[in-house]
Amino acid sequence: MENVMTSSQHQTRACDFLVAGAGVAGICAALQAARLGLRTILVEKEMILGGNGGPNLGVGAHAAMSCNPYWNEMGIMEEIEEHINWRQARIFPTNFGYNIHPLWDEVVSSLLEDAGVRILRRHLVHDCSVENGIIRQVKLLNIENLDHVDVEIDGHVLDATGDAFVAQLAGAAWRMGRESRDETGERSAPRQADDVISTASVTALVVDSGRPCRFEPPPGTPPWNPEKPDNHFNPRQAIHFLWQVDEGGESETNHSLYTPQELYLRLVRRIYSVWNYLKNIKFPKEAENFQLVWISPILGRRESRRIEGDYLLTQNDIEACRGFDDAVAFGGSYLDEHLPSYDGGYEVQFYSRPLPYDIPFRCLYSRNIHNLFSGGRAVGVSHLAFTSTRLMRTGGAMGQAVAVAAKLCQDKGVTPRELARDHIQALQQTLLKNDAFIIGIANADPSDLARTARVTANSVAALSRAQVPGRFADARTGVAAAIFAYGQRVETVRFYLRNPHAATTVTGFLGYGETPPIELLPVPEFVHNAGTGRYEKVAREKPVAASPDAVLEGALNPTGTKGWDEYYRRVDNVTRFDVVASENRDVPAGFEGWVEFHLENPQPFPPFDRAKSGQAVVVGLSGEVEILTAAHLVDVVEGLVGGETGWKMDLAAVPVFGISPDPVPGKAENLVNGKPHREGRAALNQWMSDPYQRLPQWIELDLGSEKELHELLLRFDVTERLWADMYLIKGDRVAKRLVRDYHIDVFHQGCWAKLVDEKDNYRRFRRHALPAGTSGNKVRLTVDRVWDENQPARVYEVRVY
Repeated sequence: MENVMTSSQHQTRACDFLVAGAGVAGICAALQAARLGLRTILVEKEMILGGNGGPNLGVGAHAAMSCNPYWNEMGIMEEIEEHINWRQARIFPTNFGYNIHPLWDEVVSSLLEDAGVRILRRHLVHDCSVENGIIRQVKLLNIENLDHVDVEIDGHVLDATGDAFVAQLAGAAWRMGRESRDETGERSAPRQADDVISTASVTALVVDSGRPCRFEPPPGTPPWNPEKPDNHFNPRQAIHFLWQVDEGGESETNHSLYTPQELYLRLVRRIYSVWNYLKNIKFPKEAENFQLVWISPILGRRESRRIEGDYLLTQNDIEACRGFDDAVAFGGSYLDEHLPSYDGGYEVQFYSRPLPYDIPFRCLYSRNIHNLFSGGRAVGVSHLAFTSTRLMRTGGAMGQAVAVAAKLCQDKGVTPRELARDHIQALQQTLLKNDAFIIGIANADPSDLARTARVTANSVAALSRAQVPGRFADARTGVAAAIFAYGQRVETVRFYLRNPHAATTVTGFLGYGETPPIELLPVPEFVHNAGTGRYEKVAREKPVAASPDAVLEGALNPTGTKGWDEYYRRVDNVTRFDVVASENRDVPAGFEGWVEFHLENPQPFPPFDRAKSGQAVVVGLSGEVEILTAAHLVDVVEGLVGGETGWKMDLAAVPVFGISPDPVPGKAENLVNGKPHREGRAALNQWMSDPYQRLPQWIELDLGSEKELHELLLRFDVTERLWADMYLIKGDRVAKRLVRDYHIDVFHQGCWAKLVDEKDNYRRFRRHALPAGTSGNKVRLTVDRVWDENQPARVYEVRVY
C-alpha cells in the first residue's frame, strides 16, 4: 500500500536565546550563551555550519591582525581556531587561511553540543510573531521535510543570518545600499545615496592530480580579463584556492539578495573563466597536472541588509580611531569596497588600512525591536564602515558580545538599550572574564583575588642583554634599536663594541619617533552612467604605489594591478626620529667590550596613544666601529640600520644594549594589570620569563592571607607579529609560543600542594575548577615547557576566585 503524507509535522519549542544563522558570529554567540546557562537554539539553513567561514565556502577568518601587527581579537573565535588546528581540520597548503576541511563542522558542532546548544540544521526562519516591539515567537521551516517548528522566545533573538532576514520579518528598521555623503559625512561616500551593495563571490579548489589533465571551459564561458588579479596562483603549491571572482550588487536583476541563484551561476562561469586563463593560457606547462575539483555550493554574499541600532558606525569613526564608552569589540581590517564588476574580476577600492577601532554596543541591537540583537555582517554600520566590520574575527567578537548582553538583559530584566545606558561596565567586565579583548578596558572584577596580590617571579624579560651570540655590524652609518615598550625616561645606555681599526670617537644617541599620520587620499566617484546603464568610475585618481615594506607589514593588495587600488598611505615602521640626547666616547684601537653613554631625555616620553601606528624610543650608535647585533627575543624591539636613504627596519639587526632604568617589558606585575592582551607592538601586558634562562620558570601570587579558592583562570599567548606568522596560517598544529606543560601549586599551612598538572596544552584560555575545600595564601604557576623549546614563558593573566 502506498503511504501518503497528508500534512507536515508541527513542533513547538522554547528557548532563552535563539540564534538565526550559524556563521562564525552565530556560532560564537550560541556557544557563549549556552555556557552562560541560556537555553540556546542555533538555526542554520544549510546542512553544514559555518556560513561563509565554514566548509561550504571556506573563507579564512581574519581581521585586525591582517593589518595591524600583534592586534588579535581573541575570545571564542580564537578558541575555535585552536580546536580546528589541533584536530588538523584545516587544508594545507592553503592561501589566506581558506579552508574547506570536512572535519571543521564536526569540531565546531562538538563544541556547541558540549555546551548544550540545540542545533537545527536545514531550518529556515519564515515568520515572526511580534507584540509591542518584542519578538514572542519565531516560526521555522525544516527545508528537508517541510516540518514546521514554532519557537517560543522567552528572552532574545540574534539575527546572524548576514542578510537581516529575522529583522525584516519582525519589522525591525534596516537599511541597504550606499549612504550619501550628506547623511554620514563620510569622505568616500557618493554624493547621492543609491542601492549599490558589495559584490558576491564563490570559491573553488584546484589540486595537482599527479598526471596531465585537460580543462575545456563549458560553452558560454566568458573570457578572463588578464589585467585583473588572478588569485595569487602558485603552480609550485599542490593545493590552491580560487576566490578572486566578483559580480553583482548594481541592480535588482544581478543581486546577492534578490537574484542569488542567477548570480551564483554567473559566478561559477567566472570560475571557469579564470581557471581556463590560469591553466591554459598563463601557466600551460606548470599547471598541466592541475585539476579543478570543487566549487563552493553556496553563494558568498558580502552585503545586503543592515539592522539599524541606536548608533551608526561610520567610516569617519573608523579612520579617526574613535573610542566609545560602550565598546564591546574591535575591528581593524581594511576599508575595502568591492564594487560591481563587469568582467568578473576584482574592482576593489582600498580607502584605508585603519588602526584598531572600537565597535560600540549600540550598533548591535535593533532600535525598534526590543529583544533583537544583530551580529556578524548585518550590524548597525554604514555601507563604508561595513567594508571593514564584515571580517569574520570581528563578527565573532560581536557575536560573543551580544550573547553576554542577552544573559545580562535576562538577569537584570532590562532591554539592550537599557543595558547600554545603565550597565555597560557589567557587560564589559563579563566579556573580559569570558576571554574577550576590548581595547582600553581592564579587569576590575572585585571577586578576583589576584588583583590585590603581590606578584613575584623567578625571572622576567628585560630590554637589557648581556653579551649574546650575534654578529658584528658596521656602525659607520648608524645602528639603532626602536623600543616600542619604553619607560618615561632614560639615564644611561651601553652597547657592546669592537674596534678593529685605529682609535676613534663614536656617538651614542637617544631619540623618540612616531609613525606619520595615515594619509587619506581622494577617491574616484563610482556613479551610474545613464547612457551605458552601468556604474563607472569617473575623475579617476592615480592609486598609491606599494611601500617597500608592504610585504613585511602584511599588505595583501598588489597595488598597481588593475581593479585593486589603494587610496591611502600608511607607514608602520618608526624610521624617522628626533634625537633628544647624544654623547661622544673615545674608543681605543683593538678595543672590544661595553661602552656606556649618559643619555638623559629632558622631557618624559609621550605615553601610549592607540591612534598612532607606532611610537618608539630609539637608542643607537654611529662611528668607525663594529657593534654586536642580534634579534631581540623580547618582541617589543626592532632593529634600525642607517644608510644613504635613511633608516630601515631589520628585525635581526638589533644592537645588543643595556638601558637604565630598564622598563622591563615582561615584568611580573603585568600578570595583574588587568589587560588581557598586548596592545600592538607597545605594552606587552604579560609576564614573560627571561628568554635567556631555560624553563621551568615560575610566577607566584601572594594573596596576603588564607583564602578559600574555587577557580583559576589562565590566559596564555599565541599572537605573533604578523598574520602570516600565525600557527593557523603556517599549518602548525599549535602556536609555538604557547605554554605546553604547566603545573599550579597552592601554599597552605606551610606546605605547597600541586593541584593542577597539565601536559600538552593547546589552549590559550584555561579554567581550572579547584577541589572543594581548597584554601591557601599563595598560588604559584610553573611553566615547565613551551611548544617551541627556545621560547620563554608568556602569561597574560591569572585570575583567582
